[in-house]
Amino acid sequence: MGVIYTISKDEARSKAAYEQALKLVDRMSEREKYRTLGTYYMSVARNYEKAIENYETLVKLFPADDGGHANLGLAYLYTGNVPRAIEEARKALQIYPSQWAQRYNYAMYSMYAGDFDTAVAEGSRVVKEAPSFELAFLPVALSKLAGNDFEGALATYAQLEQTGPSGASLARFGRADLEMYRGRYREALKILEEATLLDQKAGSMGILAQDQVAAAEAYLAVGEKKRAVAAARKAAGLSSHESVLLPAALVLLQAGQDAEAEKIALALDNMLQSHTSAYARLIRAEIAAGKGRYGDAIEMLRESIKKRDTWFARFLLGKLYAETEHFAEAMAELDLCLKRRGETTDVFFYDTPSLRYLPPAYYWLARAQQKMGVADARKNYDRFLALRETADPPDPLAADARRRVSASAR
Repeated sequence: MGVIYTISKDEARSKAAYEQALKLVDRMSEREKYRTLGTYYMSVARNYEKAIENYETLVKLFPADDGGHANLGLAYLYTGNVPRAIEEARKALQIYPSQWAQRYNYAMYSMYAGDFDTAVAEGSRVVKEAPSFELAFLPVALSKLAGNDFEGALATYAQLEQTGPSGASLARFGRADLEMYRGRYREALKILEEATLLDQKAGSMGILAQDQVAAAEAYLAVGEKKRAVAAARKAAGLSSHESVLLPAALVLLQAGQDAEAEKIALALDNMLQSHTSAYARLIRAEIAAGKGRYGDAIEMLRESIKKRDTWFARFLLGKLYAETEHFAEAMAELDLCLKRRGETTDVFFYDTPSLRYLPPAYYWLARAQQKMGVADARKNYDRFLALRETADPPDPLAADARRRVSASAR
């Protein structure tokens, strides 16, 4: 029950189910105890280092435990170690080649590594073998979208929508993320406003939190600051997961609500996990940068990376370097962001589409490259502009990119 609630992003019920399970650990076999504690560490405590320690012991004692290898891979993923995650997924498939759940993991991890062809192939295989398993559609849709196959991604989401209510909910969010990836925030808001009503009616609070934080980002993009703040506050009140809290805090900061963003940073710090502390430092770095304390901001971003090397930390660091005219440093960080673009498909590794965060990396890298006289600047401006061609409202970064391209051509 705890695992199922975790998949449906119902944090309260997942925690309650695990609390009941943990009362019974003295009645479990040694193997089942490790399996139960491991999923608790990952799903409820979110103590991924402890989960790795637990599962390494499990697979040492029970080498043929495919679930042990699969969950060890997931724990590695949550610490940002994608290669080790792929390695464990392959071990699980070697033990049970027909196990479609492990093949789904392999598809997702391949996508995070930027191997989109493998992700589509393996994800499509799972869709055929387990057509009612909604998550199997994600690596297919997101990998197609990462390759700018918009029609292919939309067709995959249309298939997902037919699998049932939870599949329809996930498909709606995926389509909203696709529209935001293209800068079409008004269209995304139409989808998200419908999703909010339906997910609230279904009682899916964890999924509703995702709807709300994406809506907050979209409201901010269309200039509706009050609605953006309201949606960010609601999202932060519905979930304690970093996939909600960090974006909500960033929206609040852009809307001038520094004190509320700091409260979110404190909450993340008080979770006492390395990755939540890393995200707390990102928020505080943005607060410092907003006040012109760039040295403090850089230091906090570097501290964040030491705790957990996240895509967001690299992006914010590169962007800040570019804004403060340290273009060589900016270029290094932002180039790494694009090399790790597979991670932006689901940037918090939470089975939640998030490619909308990628496009600005092309713009900021192009700016740094242009200042450094690197020829690839034009190519990255063009990539960014192609994604923002039908943006609604018009993207101010796109307007700036066009000016810079025009000026360099003269």
